[in-house]
Amino acid sequence: MNENKLPEIPKEWKWVRLEDVSYLITDGTHKTPKYQEKGIRFISIANIRPFQPINWDAYEKYISYEEHLELIKRAKPEKDDILFPRIGTLGFAKRIDFDEEVSIFVGLGLVKPIKKYVLPKYIEYYMNTPYVNKYSHKKLQEQED
Repeated sequence: MNENKLPEIPKEWKWVRLEDVSYLITDGTHKTPKYQEKGIRFISIANIRPFQPINWDAYEKYISYEEHLELIKRAKPEKDDILFPRIGTLGFAKRIDFDEEVSIFVGLGLVKPIKKYVLPKYIEYYMNTPYVNKYSHKKLQEQED
């Protein structure tokens, strides 16, 4: 496939931008929170892999409920939202498939799909395609040049 050409899709589908089918695209907090032994889970890129359950053991940090309330003003991860790495390991995504309240760090992006327009699972699948992986790395390379 020509890397500048979009993949083919069925005739009855149409290309849209992610922001056209999402009501928010953001990232986690830009400051390091105060960690504590228990509380609200604070997750990172290390916890997520496509189509796999969250690996809670890969990165285990907690913050206070009060700090969580501040952080979710910017990014409130909820079931069926999409998490994706925005720095470091690029080109994959994970749909939130659990109900637990969590907060996220700046390294994770968050997409809140408009479910009347698109299935969250579809966004997860699309964001895990080789096309998106290649596009993500290409954009990163352009920023570094």
